[in-house]
Amino acid sequence: MQDRTYSDLQNLIEALAGVSSFTEEEVVNIQYFVNRRMYEAYNRSPVWNRYLVVSELRKLASASIRLSGRASNRTSINGYYELIGSQAADSTLTDLNVYKKIGTTNVFLAQQKYTDAGLSITDANGRWSVGEGTAIEQSDGTYTTSITQSSATYDSNVTPESSLNQVSWYDKAITTADSTLVADFKNLIPFDEANRESINDFIRINRSQAFLNLSTVEYDFYVDEQGANLLNPISSATPVDGVFVTYKKRLFSDEVLSEDNRSGFNTSSTNIPGEFFNYLAHAAYSDFLRMDGQHGKSIKESEIADEFLALELEKVDLMSNNNTINRKFSTYVNRQSR
Repeated sequence: MQDRTYSDLQNLIEALAGVSSFTEEEVVNIQYFVNRRMYEAYNRSPVWNRYLVVSELRKLASASIRLSGRASNRTSINGYYELIGSQAADSTLTDLNVYKKIGTTNVFLAQQKYTDAGLSITDANGRWSVGEGTAIEQSDGTYTTSITQSSATYDSNVTPESSLNQVSWYDKAITTADSTLVADFKNLIPFDEANRESINDFIRINRSQAFLNLSTVEYDFYVDEQGANLLNPISSATPVDGVFVTYKKRLFSDEVLSEDNRSGFNTSSTNIPGEFFNYLAHAAYSDFLRMDGQHGKSIKESEIADEFLALELEKVDLMSNNNTINRKFSTYVNRQSR
């Protein structure tokens, strides 16, 4: 897709204003206007082709771990965990599942056997444990796990808990009581994943690759501050490579926003979307006129800007993005649990 430079955009706005250059203060104000209008255009459609990613494989987090208080520096543990398999049958363990922290190779969550006289824990009982270690796959497909006790955070209950969110956690390295660990089972697709675009809006989630050849099961979901939570997914005891997510990318990355205190494009930007170029010029100039008290002219420029944006929205409809990607048909088949 075509990109334009911010310098080109500013030159067009100056031409609309009939001036050779703006003052330093006006340049700053126009930059604010451009970014505000860019957010407005971005939010007018969930399926702009520039920001649309269709049916991308994403990790499905089966558990989340968050340490706080004195243990908050244990950032190696905090995060989302995917189910990779199970341990061999063992009557002393109330849950055989093995989870690996997404994006790592050596941080695991599983039930282990520890000896700690101070907590009345003996080798006879398994405990939920999270920390650095190994999980080695055996010939029968099960895993043998070993989480280092000296650096682990584990369940201090004398009777092992079967549910992760009922565990009373104890940090071997931090013995004070003001350390809290929040853990829970989930079926979550986080907004962020290493080496992937950050998700701004979830559109559709499928069990297998969608919009290719065959039909595929589509999940219902809701979104909270952590990401998309699947409803009625496949069995939580079955490891999966992930699910296929159709989503809208973020307008600006965290790196861009941290480098520029005006939240987006700046005078050195070279990636102004060509499809929004004329809209941004007339819309920012409209805001400039309104700031200057020229409300009649501002309304006229705003109408011209809206016409340019309407043309781009029409293209989205002609490309069938709305009818194909953004429309979900609801029937008794795709609403049932399976």
